[in-house]
Amino acid sequence: MITVTTSDGYELKGIYHKGSSTVLAHTHGTASFYGNEAFEPDLLQYCKTNGYGFLSFNNRGAHILSENSGAAIELFSDCPKDFEAWLSYLESQGIRKVILSGHSLGTEKIAHYIRTHDNPLIQSIIFLAPSDTIGNQKRYEKKIGKTFFDEANHYMSIGMPNKLLSDKKAHAGVLPMSAHAYLDFYSPGYPLENALPFRTGNIDGFDIPVKAFVPTNDHYNITSKNDYVNALENAGVNVQVCDTDHDFNGFDLYTALST
Repeated sequence: MITVTTSDGYELKGIYHKGSSTVLAHTHGTASFYGNEAFEPDLLQYCKTNGYGFLSFNNRGAHILSENSGAAIELFSDCPKDFEAWLSYLESQGIRKVILSGHSLGTEKIAHYIRTHDNPLIQSIIFLAPSDTIGNQKRYEKKIGKTFFDEANHYMSIGMPNKLLSDKKAHAGVLPMSAHAYLDFYSPGYPLENALPFRTGNIDGFDIPVKAFVPTNDHYNITSKNDYVNALENAGVNVQVCDTDHDFNGFDLYTALST
């Protein structure tokens, strides 16, 4: 296990299997953590077959809540600091090429990072179950008949940014969420809105190759599979549709990556 420290003082943990000067670096989705996702052995096998190194790393949204970090209180707009810390570490280890991989919310974090930062280490990208986090939030708020902007703004106004909202499933009907995190994730015009093209029709292409694996049975997709595929392809992403669920259970990701 290794640890890096971000520019704003967060300690992030990961596990690194050394290989060549090429590394596949993978980060998790909401409230997960390094080594936790079921398909990661397939990523490791793919790396070993190709002689690559493999890094599975935490971002500041690891776990639900852990001291001053976790999915309940993380700010999406801060996610580039996590990538910068890990990429700096890899560069210090002599790595010259990074394949950056993310799952679920991790795909949106990667998309935001590469749209706002030019890091020559990153040569290609893998999106695993690309996420529409705002869409899921809108679906949950429609179901319960309210948003949390008033409550979140109230807590911010009285100096309680990390106060958890009253609905313990305020984060898309799944997790608790703090006032500041809610506003940072879901306020119109904030970075998450423009990360991937699902909400705004943002079809700006990426400057490096991007491969996306889109499950056919993804309960986090709020529109049809075809709409997801079209949105990604319009952004220049190479899409492979996979007969599996959001977590790729029972799916041979190793073979899919190798073909």
